[in-house]
Amino acid sequence: MKKILLSFLLLSCVFSYSQTLVPDNSFGDNGTARFSRNEFYPNRGLLVNNNYFFMSTQSIGKINYNGQIVTGFGTNGFLNLNIPNETVTLTNFVFENNYFYIYGKIKNNSTANENMYIAKIDPNGNFDSSFGTNGIFKTDLGANESISSVVVESDGGLYCVGSKYSPSKMIHFKVNPNGTLNTAFSPNGYKEINSSFSTLGASIIRYNNGYLLIGTIAIPANNTTHPEMIIVNVNGDGNVQTNFGNSGIKQVKFNSSEYFFTANINDIQFTDNKLFVNYEYAFSSNYMGSNLLIYNLENNITVYNENQSQNFYFIVDSSIYTTEFCPRCCFMSMCTSSYNLNKKNLDGTAEVSFHINGSYNYSFVYSTHPWTANNGSSLSRVIIKDDNGKFLIGGYVTAPYGIQGFSLLRVEPGVLGVNDNKFKTFALYPNPFDDELNFQSDNPVKSLEIYDLTGRMLNKPISRYENGITTFSTYNITEKGTYIVKILTSEEKVIIRKVIKK
Repeated sequence: MKKILLSFLLLSCVFSYSQTLVPDNSFGDNGTARFSRNEFYPNRGLLVNNNYFFMSTQSIGKINYNGQIVTGFGTNGFLNLNIPNETVTLTNFVFENNYFYIYGKIKNNSTANENMYIAKIDPNGNFDSSFGTNGIFKTDLGANESISSVVVESDGGLYCVGSKYSPSKMIHFKVNPNGTLNTAFSPNGYKEINSSFSTLGASIIRYNNGYLLIGTIAIPANNTTHPEMIIVNVNGDGNVQTNFGNSGIKQVKFNSSEYFFTANINDIQFTDNKLFVNYEYAFSSNYMGSNLLIYNLENNITVYNENQSQNFYFIVDSSIYTTEFCPRCCFMSMCTSSYNLNKKNLDGTAEVSFHINGSYNYSFVYSTHPWTANNGSSLSRVIIKDDNGKFLIGGYVTAPYGIQGFSLLRVEPGVLGVNDNKFKTFALYPNPFDDELNFQSDNPVKSLEIYDLTGRMLNKPISRYENGITTFSTYNITEKGTYIVKILTSEEKVIIRKVIKK
C-alpha cells in the first residue's frame, strides 16, 4: 500500500494541465466524413455563416456545420466555373462584404493563352451580375499571366498581385468595384516590379498605410543561387516606398544551407510585425516538401525556418499548427492512415498543454465505412478553428484497399486532464513499470492510451478488471523512457500522467 501511495504522490508532482481533443460526434459519422468525390482535392477552406467552403483547383464545395453536403449549392454541392472553350484553374478565394472573390487563371483551349480572372459569388453560389461579365472579370495583358492574391479595398475595388511571363515579372494591378480593369492605376492596366532577376508574384497584404507585395525570385540558369523571397513596399497608388529595404525591396533566402530546385509560396500571414511564410519546395520533380519561415520585418531577421518537414503549416490564434502528409504515395508506399495535428508556439517550440505533449493523433476513419489499409496517403491541407474551439481538418485520402477521396475530420475540446475531487483514492502504479500498469480508483476505466513524447499513440492496451483494480498489459512497449498515459473513465473524465518504462 505504501508503494501505491508513493507512486500516486510522484505522479502528482509531474502532472501538468492539458487540454485534450476528442472527435466531435455532432459532425458527420462520429466526427468524420468522407465523400465520393475522387477528383476533389481541397487546398483552401473558409467557415462562413456556419457553413464550410472548400476549394480545389477545379471547383468549390459547400458542407454544412453538421458535415453534410449542401446540395443546393452549385451542382449537388459543388460549383464549377465553366467557361466555353476555356479551362479554369482556381488559385484561392477570399470572403468580404458578403461575397466570395474567387481568382486564378483561364487557359484558352484553342490558342493556349493563359489570362487572369476574378469571379464574384454569394454564399448560395449565385454570381453577382453587376461585376464584370455575368459575375466574372477577365483580362489579357498581352502575354500569359496569372493572379495569385487579392485584397478587397474599402470602396469595394480589388488590389491584386500576380505574374506576367516571358520574361517572368511580378505585377500588380487594380480592379474597379464593377469588375473592370482600373486604368487610372496605370495606363496599360498594371505595374511591374523592376528586378534584375525573374520574379513571380505570390501575395499582397496590408502594411502600415500601404501594402506589401510578396513573391519569389527564380533560380538563375547556372543554379548558383538559392531561391529567395522578394518583399516590396508600395503605397495605395502602387508606388514603391524607397525607404523600405534596398530601394523599396527586401530579399530573404528561403534556405541558405541546401539547394532547392523550386520554392513556391503557398500562404502568408502577417502577425506581430512578422511574416509567417508557408512555402513548398522541391529538390527534384519526385521529392517535395513544405516548410515554414518566420521573418521579422522590423529587424530583418529570419527568426525561424523549419526545413525538410512533411507538414502543412497554419497560423491560428498566434500559434503554429501543422498537419502531416505522406508525399508521392502509391500502391506499395509505406504510408499509414495515422497522422498528427501539432501545435507549436511562435518560436517553434511544442505547446505541451495541447492534447498530449502538443500533438493530436488522427485518422480519416469512420465507423460505418472503416478504412483499414496500411498503405495510402493523407493530404490534410485545410485547418479551420471556429469560435467554439473546434478544429476541422480537411484533406484527401488515397486508400488502395478502401474508400478514398475528399475527407473531413472535426475534433472538439474534451475534459481538462486535471485532478478531480471525485478521484480521492486513485493510483497508477508501478512507476517505473515493466509489463503491466495498474489503475486503482472508485471510478471504472473506459479506456487507456499510451503515447511517446512526440505525441504518437503507441497502443490501447488489453485490460482486465478485478477487485477495483484495472490491469493493463504493456508488454509490447519495449523501449526504455518516459511515456504519457491518458485514462478515460466511464464518466468521461480524463486523467493524464507521465510514467517511465524501465
